[in-house]
Amino acid sequence: MEQVVEFIGLALRYSFSLALSVGVLGAILYPILQMHLAMWRKAAGPYAGAFERSGNPSKLAGAAAIAERGIRWGMSTNQRQRVYPPVHVTVLPTGIGLQIMHPFRYGSKPLILPFSEMELASTKWALWGDPVAIRMKQLDGIDIILYREIMEWAAEQSPSIAAMMVKANPALNRPVIS
Repeated sequence: MEQVVEFIGLALRYSFSLALSVGVLGAILYPILQMHLAMWRKAAGPYAGAFERSGNPSKLAGAAAIAERGIRWGMSTNQRQRVYPPVHVTVLPTGIGLQIMHPFRYGSKPLILPFSEMELASTKWALWGDPVAIRMKQLDGIDIILYREIMEWAAEQSPSIAAMMVKANPALNRPVIS
């Protein structure tokens, strides 16, 4: 009987220690996650919303960047830009849906970017080869930057995006940097 009581005491001690460790780790990681999602939350202000990926064309993009216009080199310590790795891009009937892939999406809301407020522009950002900036009317001075290959795929899914991509073609006009 003494061994059972000792075992239960050890189990309770280890369980308490594990719970305390997980709590401390969470308390350390939560502010870091909040700082990382600062630009995503800025975009989510006017454009947060739920959407259904199933039934709509969806593709996993390598990353999406949200940056103030004029930020070009992707310095990770800069609070005016962030890169969000894997992002699902969904072509909806009325716009584009962006959602950070699980498990990185905790604390972020999906974005719905309506075609009626969208403009596409060729841009330069970090070492990305010819990315496309999505410029929304309610995000003054902020670009949502995606790889050109993802936007070309989206243009195949939607005539609205295809029409906007013609304007964002760097062969037709000079890239917009600022």
